[in-house]
Amino acid sequence: LGAGQAVLTIDPFLTGEYGDAERNTDVNHYTTYNRTDAAWRVQDVLTALTYLGERSDVSQVNFVGVGQAGLWGMLAAGFADVARVVVDADGFDNTSDQAYLTSLPIPIIRRAGDFRTASALIVPRPLLIHNTGDAFQTGWMRDIYRVVEVTDQLKIESETASDATILEWLEATQ
Repeated sequence: LGAGQAVLTIDPFLTGEYGDAERNTDVNHYTTYNRTDAAWRVQDVLTALTYLGERSDVSQVNFVGVGQAGLWGMLAAGFADVARVVVDADGFDNTSDQAYLTSLPIPIIRRAGDFRTASALIVPRPLLIHNTGDAFQTGWMRDIYRVVEVTDQLKIESETASDATILEWLEATQ
């Protein structure tokens, strides 16, 4: 804001102000015809990014996702006109089916390629992914960025990046 940049923050589906609303998901085959809360959150991030991209007074859209919103944003960013992406992996274990069932219950997400496909859709744009811990595997990201010869556009940190590090990344890749 101090640099004159516009900032949009959102409360994705059933978070923030309306986080206490409930859906009755205890019916048989609920996800056959209904999206999960996580899928709606990814859609809300994509809608927000698309909205910003269509505004005539916005010259460039960057995404910075914090906590679980980082994962939602990574799934959405490949489908939006986003210049730079910063993702908090939130220590998510992207090799565990149980982690997906618990934190990202989106039908067929693993079959569709999960974060491997998401990162491939972001390439060759700059991507900083942090807070990967020991669980969030990123080897394929390095491979994809290496194949398209833009390894300098990918930064991976196992620890949570500081605000200063995120700002430096966003400014250095302009």
